[in-house]
Amino acid sequence: MKIAIAALVAAATALAGSATAANILPGSGATVTGSSLHDGFDATIAAGNLINGTSTPAYFNGDPRWVFADGPSADQTLIVDLGSNKSIDYAGFVYNGQDRIPTSFEVLTSTDGVTFTVAAGPAPVTGYGMPGLYSSAYSFPPVKAQYVEFDFGSDSIGGYGNGGGIGQGAGIYSLNIQAVPEPAAWALMLVGFGALGAALRRRRETFASAV
Repeated sequence: MKIAIAALVAAATALAGSATAANILPGSGATVTGSSLHDGFDATIAAGNLINGTSTPAYFNGDPRWVFADGPSADQTLIVDLGSNKSIDYAGFVYNGQDRIPTSFEVLTSTDGVTFTVAAGPAPVTGYGMPGLYSSAYSFPPVKAQYVEFDFGSDSIGGYGNGGGIGQGAGIYSLNIQAVPEPAAWALMLVGFGALGAALRRRRETFASAV
């Protein structure tokens, strides 16, 4: 009986973890495409770093970022395909505080990859100027989406002894997306705890009979 209850506890805990785990990125097997990429960067490696939060060099100098191409351009965007619809309620990104800083940040979502609706922003990126990595993110009411578009405006912010400025693409280290648990996940969790409660009741009844 002890072994059975321990197994139920472990199962219920695992179910609770899966139901409350909100993080989709980094990780999850999603894919990402960008509106442009700076010459010399490896698109596959840079995209993998965005999705997985890794730092594998994507450029000859060891830079792991997705760096948008230099030159006059429309807004710089990254579109993440989550593979299926999720209830998204948070999106953010990581960047360098002194090199190729995005000018603004906006999040749009879509269920079909064609029609996108603004979920948050746009707003200027204001955290920068000191060495190190910075992050910017939005929390918003849950919205069903398979595709999440990160729009970073045009050009980038520079003037700190590194790259960036008018006509220079922004650099992004990684992306973060979170979602609320699906109803099915909550249902599984409740079933697990229900089974655990029933097992504990049976154990107490057996103990009382023995006494």
